Amino acid sequence: MAFIVALYTEMYGFPLTIYIFAWLLGYQNPLTHTSGHILAPIIGEDIFFTLIHPISNIMIYAGILLVVLGWREIHSARQELATTGLYAYVRHPQYLGFLTLTFGMMVQWATIPTLLMWPIMFALYYRLAKQEEKEMEAKFGEKYREYKSKVSMFLPLPKLK
Repeated sequence: MAFIVALYTEMYGFPLTIYIFAWLLGYQNPLTHTSGHILAPIIGEDIFFTLIHPISNIMIYAGILLVVLGWREIHSARQELATTGLYAYVRHPQYLGFLTLTFGMMVQWATIPTLLMWPIMFALYYRLAKQEEKEMEAKFGEKYREYKSKVSMFLPLPKLK
């Protein structure tokens, strides 16, 4: 959690504050063209705003929804193994939600540090998920191993045997 807070404070909090002050003071960064989005002039503003930006908005809202619904299911499971709802499709819907949310934000407000840090964050979430799965196997035993054999880690894809 500290990593995420630090990432968004350093990569979005401060730059976004500077961006807002620059806008209020009338400064326009020539590197971000007229839209303020770094990717827009690279991809093309028409494509960025008609296709990429709306998709990234959907990713942000979907990520928030995955986190909230995943949390509700874990909370309502009351120390039992959660295998219904989102957990019937992926073993880590909240992590998928965080990754989807942050990827959508990164697309809209890309910075060099966030482009470098997102893959590291993905690797850390993957490692954390693997660690938690060991704990779940120790706690729930065969029940968790059976669940794990049927449900994919992050993507709602059928497991190949």
